[in-house]
Order: sequence, then structure tokens, then C-alpha cells
Amino acid sequence: MAFGVAVTRRGGSFEPLLPELGACSGLAAFDLRTRLAVPDPALVLVTDDRARATAVLACLRGAGHGAVACDLDHVVSSADMHPLRDFALAEHGLVDVEGGEVLPWSELLVIVEALHSEAEEVSVTTRSRSLGDEIEAIHGSVDGRFANARVLYLFRTTGVDPWLVSDSFTRFGGLGARAGRTRREGLAALVAAIQAAAPIPHDDRLAKQKRPRRALDAGRAIAASEGVVTTTQHAGRAQASSNRGGTDVAAHVLALAIRSGQA
Repeated sequence: MAFGVAVTRRGGSFEPLLPELGACSGLAAFDLRTRLAVPDPALVLVTDDRARATAVLACLRGAGHGAVACDLDHVVSSADMHPLRDFALAEHGLVDVEGGEVLPWSELLVIVEALHSEAEEVSVTTRSRSLGDEIEAIHGSVDGRFANARVLYLFRTTGVDPWLVSDSFTRFGGLGARAGRTRREGLAALVAAIQAAAPIPHDDRLAKQKRPRRALDAGRAIAASEGVVTTTQHAGRAQASSNRGGTDVAAHVLALAIRSGQA
């Protein structure tokens, strides 16, 4: 079991708190400053020691900061959430047209808007010859594919797995004329429609942040892109990275903070 403690609202400078926070967390001041340098929610501690997590949480809240603790093993991955691909707005809730499931308005807790960023990069080595093959030049470059998706996490009061809306796979025809001309406009219109039916908070801070991508195992390489006239090209192993895992945790932490009055 892994417990995470995160700062969700800052109540002032952390410098006076560092000695006490270091004593209860077991972290050096440098490590704490590094973890607190990121935008909220900032994950300060990950530990399997419940007592340590409780002490750090009490330290942060006692100093006037908003903070929450959660069991990270219970965070639902966005890959395991209910993907809303097509929907209809009904009097009683949001309807998944494809599967027939209904998310009642009364069960909605909060909308957390975020940005998923993914990349797949590969180093490319190119050998070229000129002047009668007397000179060989070796060129190195990095080719990559990048994809960003704006998403909505629809968290529920019941604790059942959240629904996920994405401008990469959700169709917004259920909004009619309100859908706008772009998927981004459709996403914003859906937020407005949900809040009209269920006056719940909408937190979009994760959509304004560049949450770091983490390396993933890549099982395939990207084909080397065409460049100068060459004799050979060698594509290295692809390196995939994504911020989805970290963003899933951050979204869960924000939902918990809003529910507990710590946002």
C-alpha cells in the first residue's frame, strides 16, 4: 500500500516549515523544496508508512496549507475509466449512447479538466558520402511524434470509476448547435451543459500546467524520417513518454481536495 500526501492549496511560504516537515517526512530540505517547486497539487511524500503520511498531513494543515492524503493504489488509471465517446443530455443525467449507461446528475462531484501529453521519440543516425565517397559524415538527430489531448475527468460522489471525456475521441453531436465548430469548443460547451444541470465545481488548473512526461516502455520504433540524400539510416530504439499517469494522480488528488474542503 502506497500513501501519497499532496499540497493542494498554499497558505504562505514553506521555508519556516521545512525543519518540522523534514523531521516528520524524513526528507532533506533540498528534496522538499524540489517537490514543492511544482504547481499544485504537489506530491510531497509517497510512503508505505501510514503514520508518517498522517504526520506530514497534520504538519501541512497545521501550518495553514491545504493538503490531502490518499491511497495511491486506489487511483483509477484513465485507461481504466469509462470512456465517453458519444453522449446525450437527459433530464436525469448524462447518457452514454454507445453503452446505454447513465451518469446521474445527482452523482456528479466535480469536473477536473486536464491536458494529456504523449510523445514517442527515436534517435536517428545518418551516414552520407560525398566527393567520390572519400568523405563520410555521420549526422545525429531526434525524430518524434507528439500528441496532446484535453480531457475531462467526471468524478462521482459514489466513488465508482470516473468517466473520461477527451477531445481526441469524444463526439459532441449530443450538444446540437451548442457544440461549436471545434472539439475544444465542444468540450467547453459540455462543461457548461453539465454545470447547468448539476451545479458542481469545475477545476481546470491541470489544463493550464505542463505536467512532466515520464518514460514508458516502447515496444516499437518509429520509422526514420526522410532527410538529406544518404546511403543508410539507422533508427534507434523508440522512447515513449506520457504524463497520463501523473495527471491521473493529480486529478484524483484535486477531486479529493475539493470534496474535503482542501482545494
